[in-house]
Amino acid sequence: MPDISLWLLERGMSKDILLVLTFIPLLVTLTTISRYITGIKTFGIYASMVLAFAYYYMGFIQGFTVTLLIVICSWIVRHLLKRRRLHYLSRLAIVYTCITIFLAAFMITMSYVPSSSPYFNFLALPVLPLAMIISITDRFMSTYVKKDFTTALQLTGETLLLSLLGWGLMRWDVTREFFTTHLWIVPLLILVNILVGQYSGLRWTEFIRFIQVIQHGDTPDSPAKK
Repeated sequence: MPDISLWLLERGMSKDILLVLTFIPLLVTLTTISRYITGIKTFGIYASMVLAFAYYYMGFIQGFTVTLLIVICSWIVRHLLKRRRLHYLSRLAIVYTCITIFLAAFMITMSYVPSSSPYFNFLALPVLPLAMIISITDRFMSTYVKKDFTTALQLTGETLLLSLLGWGLMRWDVTREFFTTHLWIVPLLILVNILVGQYSGLRWTEFIRFIQVIQHGDTPDSPAKK
């Protein structure tokens, strides 16, 4: 292990803290690359990063299941309240409350499933990752209100895809060990983000979408970044 990582651990820093401090800049950089280079949009930097950490500490199967339940419950409650004239925060508070009730009912129901598999044990989920996953409800509802359910669902899928990539990088021993022992990569990510922030070409998804136009040499201007 390189000296700086070993020195931090000898000073009392836990491996989990070292992992979090190392992968936060890595995961947010992946989000910027996916947005401006590949064209994959998410609910922003926060959602994909938080879900990746939540899946790592909770387990992907259970974390993904909870995420799907939250999305489904959010849509149902939002649909039921659609014709009610309510302030946005009041509406959101109702959605959060219904989600907690729905999750509690689901956990109790799963406790009656006759299985010894840990994947069916939802009563002992780690508290903080659970709260982190529930917190993305705000992002989903905000997108749903501003645009539509189809767009919100698409962004949810792309956010989950990026979160899965981040979870895989942390879960795989090779990449986890590499990044936590080569901390010089962290400040290098500042330069990477500067380069990505100045990129003004077509995104990969736009290349695929306009492949026929590009082949004829008539490349449309890249749309303004958001």
